Amino acid sequence: MLIDKINYDRLTPMMRQYVDLKKENKEIILFYRLGDFYEMFFDDALLASKELEIVLTGRDAGLDEKVPMAGVPHHSASAYITRLVDKGYKVGIVEQLEDPATAKGIVKRNIVKIITPGTLVDMEGKDSQNNFLLSIYNTKDSFGVSYVDITTGEFNTTEIINSNNIERDLIDLIVKVNPKEIILNKPIEFKSFTSYINNYNIIISYVDIDNLDIKNLIKNISGKIKRYDRDFFMEKMFSIISSSMLLDYIYLFRNDTLEHIDNINYIDTVRYMKIDAHTRENLEIHKNLQDNSKKNSLLSILDKCDTPMGSRKINSWLEFPLINKSDINTRLDMVEYLTLNQDKIEKLSATLSSIYDLERILSKISFKNANARDLLNLRNSIENLPVLKEILGTMDNKHYHNLYQNFDTLENLFNLVNSSIREDAPFVITEGDIIKSGYSEELDNLKYESTHGKELLLEYELEERKNTNINKLKISYNKNTGYYIEVTNSHISKVPDHYIRRQTLKNSERYITDRLNQISEMILGSQSEIVDLEYKIFSTIRDEISSNSTRIKLVTDIISTIDVINNLAKIAINNNYTRPIFNDENYFRIKDGRHPIVEISMGINEFISNDTVIGKNNKIIQIITGPNMAGKSTYMRQVALIILMAQIGSFVPASACDISISDALFTRIGASDNLAKGESTFMVEMNEMSNIINNAKDTSFVILDEVGRGTSTNDGYSIAKSIVEYMSKHNKSKTLFATHYHELTDLEDILPNVENLKVDIEESNQDIVFLRKIVKGKTNKSYGIEVAKLSGLPDEIIFRANTILESINDNQIVENAQLNFIADKNVNIEKDILIRELSDIVIDNMTPIQALDTLNKFINKAKDV
Repeated sequence: MLIDKINYDRLTPMMRQYVDLKKENKEIILFYRLGDFYEMFFDDALLASKELEIVLTGRDAGLDEKVPMAGVPHHSASAYITRLVDKGYKVGIVEQLEDPATAKGIVKRNIVKIITPGTLVDMEGKDSQNNFLLSIYNTKDSFGVSYVDITTGEFNTTEIINSNNIERDLIDLIVKVNPKEIILNKPIEFKSFTSYINNYNIIISYVDIDNLDIKNLIKNISGKIKRYDRDFFMEKMFSIISSSMLLDYIYLFRNDTLEHIDNINYIDTVRYMKIDAHTRENLEIHKNLQDNSKKNSLLSILDKCDTPMGSRKINSWLEFPLINKSDINTRLDMVEYLTLNQDKIEKLSATLSSIYDLERILSKISFKNANARDLLNLRNSIENLPVLKEILGTMDNKHYHNLYQNFDTLENLFNLVNSSIREDAPFVITEGDIIKSGYSEELDNLKYESTHGKELLLEYELEERKNTNINKLKISYNKNTGYYIEVTNSHISKVPDHYIRRQTLKNSERYITDRLNQISEMILGSQSEIVDLEYKIFSTIRDEISSNSTRIKLVTDIISTIDVINNLAKIAINNNYTRPIFNDENYFRIKDGRHPIVEISMGINEFISNDTVIGKNNKIIQIITGPNMAGKSTYMRQVALIILMAQIGSFVPASACDISISDALFTRIGASDNLAKGESTFMVEMNEMSNIINNAKDTSFVILDEVGRGTSTNDGYSIAKSIVEYMSKHNKSKTLFATHYHELTDLEDILPNVENLKVDIEESNQDIVFLRKIVKGKTNKSYGIEVAKLSGLPDEIIFRANTILESINDNQIVENAQLNFIADKNVNIEKDILIRELSDIVIDNMTPIQALDTLNKFINKAKDV
């Protein structure tokens, strides 16, 4: 850094003050207040001039050369700060702590606020995304994880304890939260964690934890959070610590309470469907695989909400699908009611679209950053609440009736703002013209004095023209001189003796009088008092609204729920979705299922639907064969997405849907390297398979696409076959397994819970037509050469490929015979091992119970052989 190379003793006092602050905060860009500007110096100036595209200048600092300097006006600093923070920088605001007019020596300055990606508040517009700040308490074998969006007040916490794969569970949670900044008590050594923060440019901050006494931590939380279950959290030590870390970081430069952050919600992960990071990515739930944007994702299909609050809630529902049938059916009941009463949908949508982002307005109020326009937007939103409640009251449905009963229209807050804030109030709240006449008697009296003073001024001007016989005499005002009488040089001889010369200009003279000073004091004194009083009144109104933050948040939660349900009803109607029903027999029966994303891009009438039946008659694993590009992957993904949509409470793209609850979705799709961890495509594939094998249950749904293709054919086939056999025997998950190893279809005759499906095609000569239909049966070839022909490869390549394939197929007959021999040999080896284990048993040393357990063990082993 440049400041490390300077001669500190030669610096001016002001620059020493800056350097002292900078050396203590090297990772922070300091916005250093000098008059009407925030200035940056040295390395900060060089960086800011580049990132913000502002002029780089220099300042005399007492050295031989000027030091780099760049600055922005204080009144427009917010936009520049946001740009820097969006790029991943931290910004420290350095303010003057005393009045320069009365300060002795250098004005005292210090950092009053640090703004980071996770604590950025001044967000404008209808941005529907959350801005989460996440804290992780890292201990030997467990994690406490808490995260908050300070722009909405949403505060969640959970714990990862006794996990089979703690690294994967932590990364899955972080990916789900998608934080802008992470706070740690100590480094996390996982390679996947390092890779994630590097790939997404996440800022990491460290905090010290001096006291781990739970009672003290609870006391710390209680001082900042109004409502949370204290007794419940007493048993959640890691959540307490991570929550306390998070609050300490947020309150680092605050003495007052952030009223809108008033509740901590504990997320019990066992209550929600498990979807790991790879599955979220593969199914394109929140982002597409092409450019990681929302476009062509499931979220883009399901989020047509009328408010940003609704958009954030539908995103959260997709992050945490339900597994409780009753809770899911409550949502579905509400969606269905609206689909059957479509007039309500339009009424709700019209009302909701007139409501601003109340959560973010409330956060600005709580942070004391809200201006008069924000309060007017709050009022205009509240004005729609009685209409919304009235619509709820007309609905003959118990769930809507419950919302109606708990719906607070915030009438007193509407009246407060409506009676106090002027419709034409400016953005700036420190220059007056904010408060309506009639709201404050004291303010009205001051305004009267100011207005009366201006009337006296006009009278005095006319009076002086008459008394002096100077028709062009005029009284004017500027900030430097105040009020003055101006007389041109041609009338100087007429100026009375009691006029006091104030300023001489080229063509005129300016004067003041005792009477003018009296009137001036009446006007300017009143105006100054008016501005101060208006700001004081506005602050009181803002604080009154902030004190009602819990009421506002409770009603915003209802509004966002109504918005999401109404949104899902609109989508169900427009996209021809149907209500799913849930069975307790662990099977799926989907009629005319469709892929919700692909059908929109193709056109609903163009997409070819497919039926799905899995889990019936113990047929839990389906091996799907067929050519590339024929629709295997689309079919498997659509089944997973239908399950996911159903469990968030949405209607689904099908004509009928009868499914069981899935505790988890797992996918193993596609091929990708993880070079940052030194892992090949095949290693990534095997790691993901290991996760599925170790975590999938009989209530899980699994998609496997081309497992084993990352290595040699024989190795890959052997691994794929053994995986199917293992899952058939142990996991018993409902599984769709797409493969080009058409030899795997033989497992249908060997394993009772395996059946074959294929993608139907029409074949003529060496041409094929994709029918996109999934039917029972198997394919005995991969059609790779036919697909290559469709791509436009030269005929010479296609002819040669067919010749080579014929030669390979001839050799394959011999290889298959060898494989069968090896399989038989392996069975004999397993039998020999079993015999040896039996011969080693000493039955006399066993109790009857031990003997029975041992016998049962060997019976099970014999069945496997």
